[in-house]
Amino acid sequence: MKEIGGYFELETNRFEEYHKDALKLNSGSACLKQIIRTFHVKKLHVPDYTCPVVWKSLWDENCECVFYKVCPNFLPQQDFKKDDYILYNNYFGINGRNVRIMERQYRNLIIDNAQAFYSTNDALASFNSARKFFGVPDGGYLYCRDEVKLPDAVSESWNKCTALLKRCERPASEGYADFKESEHMIAEEPVARMSKLTERLLCNIDYDAVKKKRIENYHFLHKQLGKYNQINADLWEDDVPMVYPFLTDKVGLREKLIANKIYVATYWPGVSPNKLIDIIPLPIDQRYSANAIENVLTVISSSTLS
Repeated sequence: MKEIGGYFELETNRFEEYHKDALKLNSGSACLKQIIRTFHVKKLHVPDYTCPVVWKSLWDENCECVFYKVCPNFLPQQDFKKDDYILYNNYFGINGRNVRIMERQYRNLIIDNAQAFYSTNDALASFNSARKFFGVPDGGYLYCRDEVKLPDAVSESWNKCTALLKRCERPASEGYADFKESEHMIAEEPVARMSKLTERLLCNIDYDAVKKKRIENYHFLHKQLGKYNQINADLWEDDVPMVYPFLTDKVGLREKLIANKIYVATYWPGVSPNKLIDIIPLPIDQRYSANAIENVLTVISSSTLS
């Protein structure tokens, strides 16, 4: 018999999931593993500018990882054979145009939308990651042309919530070790269905409001920084950005931002000698008002643009 009474759980389920027609797994890397299994992929072409978790996912599935280089416009520096399996990253959620170009060229294209939560594609398969955009412990969505046999196992996420809960009441720095531990746990998990907790949390998000705020903040930054940016950061059609990618030759900006408690990551250091590693991902997400974005601009302009 199902339990009745007792203490309350988290209040959730105000809205619907955004990707309600997708297959729900425990992470983006689990989605990639499931794609490899579904299509029996033995060799996958992977951008050298990408997360090492991607490489690990391939190695775990005994799939050969063949690296290709990425141009400053985020497209591959090479062509592929028509039957090649190719992984392409929708970098920062702003490369929808490149995705369309790749879709027209290659039939065995897999889109990594880990940085592009709102994107859906017409490729062979694609996957999205929830925790890059929202305060949830894990979760990934899979789209696939072929029928996918999902695992029976269901993940649990209650033990990955410490960093999220701390962030509600304590500075981000105090929960960072917990965040890294959660990331490690996710990387080591076997492929499983999305946890009930994550699924319910993802039903508690106003996706339209989040989308609107991210695009507004992005345009606000781009209006001021676009002329200084060494990459083309224009949004295309339905792009919903994860961050604002800012590339500049000015030294010390990343350190100055962090010193002013504006936390910006370095994506995949040591992965590739590509200059793209120097991109500074400026926060533009739904937590921040125009005043907060103005503060970011003030720190940048005081050190680099004057």
